[in-house]
Amino acid sequence: MKAIIVFLAAFVILAAVTPASAQDWVMDWTSRGSSVGILTGPFSEGWTISGTSPTSLSPGAVGAPFGLPPNFSAPAYTFGFTSGGHSYGGPVSEQTNFQSFSWGAPVPCAGIYTTSCLLSGSAFGSFVFTDPNHFNLDVFVGSGHEHTELVGVGHRAGVTASTPEPATMAVGAIALVGAALMRRCHRSRR
Repeated sequence: MKAIIVFLAAFVILAAVTPASAQDWVMDWTSRGSSVGILTGPFSEGWTISGTSPTSLSPGAVGAPFGLPPNFSAPAYTFGFTSGGHSYGGPVSEQTNFQSFSWGAPVPCAGIYTTSCLLSGSAFGSFVFTDPNHFNLDVFVGSGHEHTELVGVGHRAGVTASTPEPATMAVGAIALVGAALMRRCHRSRR
C-alpha cells in the first residue's frame, strides 16, 4: 500500500512541475514583406505567405546569454520553427522591442530565395506569453529594400479545453488514496 501511495504522490508532483519540452509548441504564422528589385513576377510587389508549424522555444537565447537589448533583464529564448523542410527563427525576449543580430524568416521560394526560402538579417520585435500556454510574436526581419514582418500566434501542442489542471489531478489522486486507505481501515475492523 505504501508503494501505491509513493507512486501516486510522485506522479502528482511530476505532473505539476514538469514543463513542456522545447518541441511542445505549434505556431500559426504569416510573413508579409517585399524585396525591391530582387524578386520578379507575382512577388515583385511583395508577398504574404502563411503556415502552421511545429515550434521550439528554449530558455536562453543563442548568442545572447544575458538577454537582448534594450532590456537585458527580460527573459530570452531561442525560438525556432520549420516549414516545408526549412528552418527559421532566432533569439527572442519577453519585451515589446527586443533587438536581435540574426534572425531568419520565411519568404516565397522564388528568385534568389528558391533554395533557402529564407530572409535572414537583423531583427526587432515583440514577444509575449499571453498565458503559460500561449504566446504572440511580431518580428521585423531585414531592412529597407529587403524585409519581412513575421506575425505568429503559438500554443502548447497538447493544450486543449479538456486538459486537466495539475491541481485537479492532485485532488483526484488524493481522493483515490484516501478512498483506498478508508477501504483498508474498514476491512481491518471486520
